Amino acid sequence: MSIQIRAEDLKAIINESTYQSQGDDYERKFSYLVIKEFQNSEEFWKRFIIPLTKRIDLNVTDLHDRINSRKGIDKELVHLSAIHYSIFVKLIYAGNCIVSRHLSYFEDFYAHLGSVCDLTDDFIIQLYSITLKCKKRKIEELNKLTKELKMIF
Repeated sequence: MSIQIRAEDLKAIINESTYQSQGDDYERKFSYLVIKEFQNSEEFWKRFIIPLTKRIDLNVTDLHDRINSRKGIDKELVHLSAIHYSIFVKLIYAGNCIVSRHLSYFEDFYAHLGSVCDLTDDFIIQLYSITLKCKKRKIEELNKLTKELKMIF
């Protein structure tokens, strides 16, 4: 079942959404750590993640359910949102290492940043792939890949 929402209502929900007001527990508690250095993270989240979720369905009032994807959302978009969230969490973990200065904080900090770099590569590839599909184009380089690698894209 799809939801019915007026364009101006959707725009208002998106514009009013912040990690603090519409985020999950991690986003509400730690967003200040990420936003300080990565301001566009929340901007992307508002414009591309919020519309995929039940946050735009005014009939869903359970805060924990509102963060879930709506039915019928393409799995590639859900995957993109999961990568975005993973980057967010890894940035929090890296920041926590610096703040807490536990025994292995220095190594852990760089391990988390390494994960952020890998996830960012995945994010860019996934976003590029989705963009090309929307334009009904294919990545020419995919023709050169093996069958196993093509399945990733």
